[in-house]
Amino acid sequence: MTTSSPKRAPKAQPKTWWVSDTHFFHRSIIKYSKRPFAPAHELESGQISDASVAAMNEAMVERWNARVAPRDTVWHLGDFALSSNQDAVADLAERLNGEINLIIGNHDPAWVRKLPRWRSVQPYKEIRSQGRFIVMSHYAMRVWNKSHYGSIMLYGHSHGTLPGCNQSLDVGVDDWDYAPVSLDEILTRLKTLQPYTGFSDPDGEHGVAKYANSR
Repeated sequence: MTTSSPKRAPKAQPKTWWVSDTHFFHRSIIKYSKRPFAPAHELESGQISDASVAAMNEAMVERWNARVAPRDTVWHLGDFALSSNQDAVADLAERLNGEINLIIGNHDPAWVRKLPRWRSVQPYKEIRSQGRFIVMSHYAMRVWNKSHYGSIMLYGHSHGTLPGCNQSLDVGVDDWDYAPVSLDEILTRLKTLQPYTGFSDPDGEHGVAKYANSR
C-alpha cells in the first residue's frame, strides 16, 4: 500500500503596499501631527521625550512588519526619516520587511537616498498594479498622466491635511493608522471621495466623463 505525501499549501503571492511620511526619529512630527506616541503633557508642552520618539519608531516598525511580508513590494512616497544619526536610520531600515522602493521626498537627503536598503530610488514613478495605472510622487498633483482615463495619483507630504478625490489620495501614515496600505484599501477609500475635476477638455467636460467608455 502506498501513501501519498501531503500536499504543500501554495505559497502566498507577494503583495504591493504604499506608505509615506513615516518620519522615523523625527521628534517634532509627534507634536505637529499629534501622533499618539507621547503623553498628553508632552504634546501640550511641545517637549517630546526620547522615549516617545522610540515608542513611535517601534510602533511603526511593528505595524509595518505585521502587514508586509519579506517578499512583498513597498512603495514609500518620501520622508522616510529625520535624524543626524545615519547608522540608526540605516539599522531601522534593515528591520523593515519587503522590497522597498523610495520616491524622494523633501526630507530625504542624499545619504538617505543612498541607503543600500532600497530596491530603487526616484522622484516620480508610474506603474500598473491590479490592472490600474498608478502615478506616484511625494507631492500631490492636480493633473497627471492618464488622469482623464481614470488613472490614480498617490502622494504624501500633506500628513492627511490635503483632501483627495476619487482618483487621488494621500498614503501617508498619519492618514492610515501608521502602517502601509494595500491597493484594495486605497480603492475602497477612493470610492467615498468627491469626483476628480482637475482635467477639463476643450469641450468643457471634466474628469473621466467623456472618456469613461474609451478605456
